[in-house]
Amino acid sequence: MKEKEDWKKLKEVIDVIFEDTKDARKKMEDHYNMFLGKIWDKDKLNEWDSEVYYNMAFSLVQAQAPLLTDNNPIPTVVPRFDFLEKVANSYTLAVQYLWDALEMPMKTQKALIYAMVKKIGIFKVYYNKNKGFGGDLCCDIVDPSEFFIAPGYDDEWEAPFCGCKSIKPLSWIRANFPEAKDIKAETSLFKKDEDKNAFKYQDAKDFELDVRFATVYEVFIRNADFVADFPTLDTNDGEKKGFLSFLKKKKGKKEDESEEAEEKEEEQDYGKYIYFTSDQFLAEKPSSDRHGLPPYVSLRNYIDPSGFLGIDEIDQTETLIKEMNIMLQAIVKYAKNHLDPNYEFDVSQNADKDDIQDRLHKGGQIFSKNGMNNTNPLLKPVFEAQMNPVVLNLFGIIPNLLEEISGITDVAKGEASKKQRQSASEIAILLESSHTRIRQKVRNLEWSLKRVCYLFVKLMQQYYTEPRDIYNKTEDGYEYSKISNSPQAAQNMIANPQSIMKGQQFEQGQIKANEITPEEQQEYDDYKKYMEAFGDADPVYFDFDIQIDTNSTLPLDKQTLANMFIRLAQMQLVDRDSVLEVLKVPKWKEIVDRMNRKEEEMKQAKMGGPPPGGPPQTANPNNPQDQAEFQQIMDQMQGGQNG
Repeated sequence: MKEKEDWKKLKEVIDVIFEDTKDARKKMEDHYNMFLGKIWDKDKLNEWDSEVYYNMAFSLVQAQAPLLTDNNPIPTVVPRFDFLEKVANSYTLAVQYLWDALEMPMKTQKALIYAMVKKIGIFKVYYNKNKGFGGDLCCDIVDPSEFFIAPGYDDEWEAPFCGCKSIKPLSWIRANFPEAKDIKAETSLFKKDEDKNAFKYQDAKDFELDVRFATVYEVFIRNADFVADFPTLDTNDGEKKGFLSFLKKKKGKKEDESEEAEEKEEEQDYGKYIYFTSDQFLAEKPSSDRHGLPPYVSLRNYIDPSGFLGIDEIDQTETLIKEMNIMLQAIVKYAKNHLDPNYEFDVSQNADKDDIQDRLHKGGQIFSKNGMNNTNPLLKPVFEAQMNPVVLNLFGIIPNLLEEISGITDVAKGEASKKQRQSASEIAILLESSHTRIRQKVRNLEWSLKRVCYLFVKLMQQYYTEPRDIYNKTEDGYEYSKISNSPQAAQNMIANPQSIMKGQQFEQGQIKANEITPEEQQEYDDYKKYMEAFGDADPVYFDFDIQIDTNSTLPLDKQTLANMFIRLAQMQLVDRDSVLEVLKVPKWKEIVDRMNRKEEEMKQAKMGGPPPGGPPQTANPNNPQDQAEFQQIMDQMQGGQNG
């Protein structure tokens, strides 16, 4: 793109997109204000009107968002080639580490709230070598009202361009585009217009620029001709012919191929970023990300099959919420008028009306009047007619309609659906039924998180040239490992040096078949496949899929889960290790080890031999084989459910 000529045309296109979608963006802001409890337009209210608000929008969103983010997703990197399984496992551990390091549960909840209130949530995944906290991989949440996509597309990864149009402080522009000159402020925290641009951009201090803002356009333009180049087997009647071009380039070039031609061939256009303000071009930067995709990932609450935007919670409940609050406002107004009524004043009794009006509500006041020949009271309260019961009935009906539309039942909110005591199984069935709507939202969330994890792995494959230390929490503490895209790291993961040496010796007839184990032979075979496919390619790129474990993000009642596994244990379909692990009992491995020792001691005691590992411990022979400790844990969980 010729930056000096075309950026204004691009800006014009984006402004047209915002103009075309202004109604949808206006609704986003209206719904967000409803979520925050800002339903009444104070400019249209009289000073005596009540601003009471039953924030049903907040209730609907916050009843579901914590459920969807309660369980962390369990992503798995699955390579297209089986000999890369161990390498892919290292990326799986790295993604799990990033989930905590980048505080993804909180960011996921933020994106979910945006999707439930503003129709769509937007993740932005990118690499920033200057970032400190959490590492150089980044994940931000974009305000959906600032995001745009090329018209006619419903997938940001397929659109020719997409990006953000947002308000940024001038200090941010200076930090990211130091070559920019004379940036004008469009808005400012200064109330006076003449103070808005009362500074010289080049000479201003950062704190002066922090309070002045300008609109910044960030546009990612995708290269439509880009094709990801990954190693793939070419087959002819089942016989392997070779691998794709870039691997061959890594192994050597043709004799007649010039250096210039090779460099040109290896150059790839992964897309570009264009930056500008409302009146000034800032920069054009080629994308360095080899995945060739935009950094954005969308998340939808409910899917609208006909467009990019989804359907939020307030789309279907907005009118009911407004009507409910109008009814509530009327009820409050009626109650206030009865508590503080209007009065009729008898002017014939020569009392000071202004004095009475000023002091009446203070209480304990004495007023003088001329009541001679007048038996009427000085003040007579004026009450409105009794409120029509239709108002109260409607106020009670609307919550039921909201429950029907949203699917958020009493059970899902932790309330009993009837006064009678309900059994644990009955509550479990009701709770599972109440999650019918939630399950589709979970699928939508898993679809988005799958793409987020895909970008994470792509960026790690490209930028993790040096070994990175990562850790993952286990029952025994923290397990440390390393991740790198170097060929040496990949080879070490696939096979250890001893397996490679034995494999080569076996091929050369230096050792016999019984001197190499099947595991060592398998590692050597995988190593040979790797070397044939990748050779000395550096860094190591390989194609893969992301699998999110089924139900890994589904809300599941802990008591229901406990009851299910207790019954499976009683039927001897699962062992106690599985029960304690799934229920996440603290230090469950220590419990199992202790129970195993008790079993051995009981067996030794029955056989008359000395107990292993020290003096015998007291054991009750009447206890079942599962031991009292295990049964006590199960009884506590079962009792917690029945209670």
